Formats: sequence, structure tokens, C-alpha cells
Amino acid sequence: MKALFQPGRIRVVNNIDQLEKTPLLNEYSYRCQFKAGMGIGLRLDGHMFGVLIAHQCSGPRQWQPFEIELLEQLATQVEIAIQQGQLYRQVQTFAAKLECQVQERTAELQQRMQELQNLNQVKDLLLHAVSHDLRTPVQGMVMVLNKLRGKCNECGTVAISRSMLDSMIQSSDNQLCLLNSLRENHATDEPGLRLSCQPVALSQILQSTLTTLQPRLTVNQATIVNQLTANLPR
Repeated sequence: MKALFQPGRIRVVNNIDQLEKTPLLNEYSYRCQFKAGMGIGLRLDGHMFGVLIAHQCSGPRQWQPFEIELLEQLATQVEIAIQQGQLYRQVQTFAAKLECQVQERTAELQQRMQELQNLNQVKDLLLHAVSHDLRTPVQGMVMVLNKLRGKCNECGTVAISRSMLDSMIQSSDNQLCLLNSLRENHATDEPGLRLSCQPVALSQILQSTLTTLQPRLTVNQATIVNQLTANLPR
């Protein structure tokens, strides 16, 4: 069919019987049973993709210029409609891809927000734990120092026992250990918390805690007895 429209865009046939028929044209005329016809090749991006044809089946016809012009106008409208359809399809495809990208980006942002929320929760837990662990030895030392200051106001000088001095030193060492541990965890590049599971002696931990709290217990005239045995399984 393209070969019929190679010389020009328009092909006009007033009488098919007077035309030298090719095998293709002969088969086409036999199928359509037309006596006269005119056709215009439809082009898109410089390439022919179809033909707009008008037939006269009752007999030969002398096609008029206005009829040819009308068919040309129709062919132009068809080409425009097809181009608009392709553009609309491209726009739909682009919109679908854009929507997919927006959904993926939204899901990614939601995941990032959830990760940030989890990090904030971990941060809150860490601050609570650190503040609690640091507050206990500090409060114990403050109570001891306040007690010593009260004695100092009476006589100008005050003597402290070896056990109380050891307790103050141990409390300060505990604070330094906590601060060093916090600094190491903050300086590491590895995400998350690293757990190092080790066996512990529960009775020793309880006794160390009671020693730290002893000044507060003394002020409040309270007594706590450690009844845990030293041979508990670790």
C-alpha cells in the first residue's frame, strides 16, 4: 500500500478499469468492489502509518477539487488526533511513573521518620539511664559532704573515717566510669548499642549499691540487710 503513495501524498482514481493494476491493487479492488477512489497517506513524524480512503462503488467518478481538499482536511485532522492521542498516552505514562516515584519517596520518608523516632526513643532512654546512674552517686556524696560541713561549722575542722573516705572515692570513680563509657559510646562510628554479656555476682553488686547509699540510709536512720548469699549461680 505504501508503494501507491510514494510519488505523492494524494492518489486519485476516477475509473479503476482505466488504471494499470498491480497485484496488490487488483486484490484490493476485488475485495472492496469500488469503481473510483481517492486516498491520502497519513504521516506521523515523517513516516507513513496509514491511508484515509474515499470510495465510489456504484461507478466511475470524476473527483472534484473541493472533494479532494475536504479529504485532505480530514486527513490533517486525523493526523492531529493521532498525535494528540500519543501525547496523551505519553503524559499518562509520565504521570504514572511520577506517581510511583512519589509513593516510593513518601515510603522512604516515612521509614526515615520512623528511624528518627526510634533514635529519639533510644536517646530518651539513654539520657534517663545516664542521669539516673549519675544522680545516685552524686546525691550520696552531697549528703556526706553536707553532713561533714555541719560538723565543720561546730568545731572548724572535721575528721572523717576511712570508710567514709573510701565511699567518697568509690562514688567519684563510679561517676568517672560512667562518663568515660558515655564518651566512648558517643565517639564510636558503629550504629546501635553493643552488648557485652558477662557473668556477675549479684550479692557483690547489691553490697556495692548499699555502700553507695549508706550516707542516705544513715541520715534517714534506715537499715538494709543484704541477705543474698555469695554462692548464687552466675
